[in-house]
Amino acid sequence: MKKILFAAHDPGGINVLAPVIDFFTEQGEYEVLLVLLGPARAKYRIPVGRARLLDIPSAPLPDFPNEQGVDLKDITRLLQAHVPDCIFTATSYNSTLEKHLIALGRQLSIPTAAILDFWGNYRLRFTVGHNTHFPDFIFVADQKMAAGLLLEGIDTEIVLCGNPHLSLLAATHTRPVAATTPAKQVFRFFSENIAHYFPDKPLNEFVIVADILRFLIKAAIEATFIIRPHPMESPAPWQAFINEQQPDNVIDLRLDTLDFNTLLSQSFIAIGLTSMALIETAVCDIPTFSYQLAVPDDGYLFLPYEEYGITRLQHEEDLALLLQGGHAQQQCHRVRHPLNPIEVIAQRVSTLLQ
Repeated sequence: MKKILFAAHDPGGINVLAPVIDFFTEQGEYEVLLVLLGPARAKYRIPVGRARLLDIPSAPLPDFPNEQGVDLKDITRLLQAHVPDCIFTATSYNSTLEKHLIALGRQLSIPTAAILDFWGNYRLRFTVGHNTHFPDFIFVADQKMAAGLLLEGIDTEIVLCGNPHLSLLAATHTRPVAATTPAKQVFRFFSENIAHYFPDKPLNEFVIVADILRFLIKAAIEATFIIRPHPMESPAPWQAFINEQQPDNVIDLRLDTLDFNTLLSQSFIAIGLTSMALIETAVCDIPTFSYQLAVPDDGYLFLPYEEYGITRLQHEEDLALLLQGGHAQQQCHRVRHPLNPIEVIAQRVSTLLQ
């Protein structure tokens, strides 16, 4: 029986990897091993009796206390103890888990594959310090992602497969846009922790929300504005932000309390900058907007907005589109990718195991 070791740390990574893990756990000819840390371990429900979770020592990363890293020697011990036939990872931005697994997998001649969940910072996802190691295959969602890898000079086989997570969302959550706008609109802002990771950038999540709130208050509409912190972002600064708002603010401002799958069945207008959540809401036919007023296209904007029907708010007058909700997006034509991600991945992984 062939052994496949899957690994992930970041929430976006486990989102895109989970359907792949689920598929291979259902196949009788594979033994599935899991190394999950941080948000990935918290999010993924391990199939009972079909996959084995491996423990590995981990510690908070310097400068990123909400994220976990591992030591190379512990990865070495894990691979020597379990000797997988294939290593398949997500691509965390900071965690060393996937990066060390790929590096040691290549060193030990274990076939390796990775799947990308985001459109940016590609080389950094395979780099620890000054050392960069790429897997045998990198699975990508679309041509934009493939082109980005090539632009960064990544020399390994790139496989276009679509996005397993988005395909599943579109199949299970897609619903028609409401024909009428509710009396009290609900806006949900999907935060990214720019202020923490990039404190020198003048535009961050707090600046964006403050500007949108000023617009909504000036428009004198009754609305609920829900702030959803990033999974690796502390909600405390957002609660402080809410507490600082004027008591006569007509907008009902609050933190999000719903799990992600539940909120996808709600009626709301999604707003963000370049969060992956915008792609997820868009494929579920939720009206979705990206705030891009005075945002330089330099280290800020990564998503294929037009392909997924996300409306860019680039000028002050564009904010009025928020009040139109779904009507503002009736003319959007989302690209529906014909690929079956799991079929493509399964075929390529089988070649790795031959």
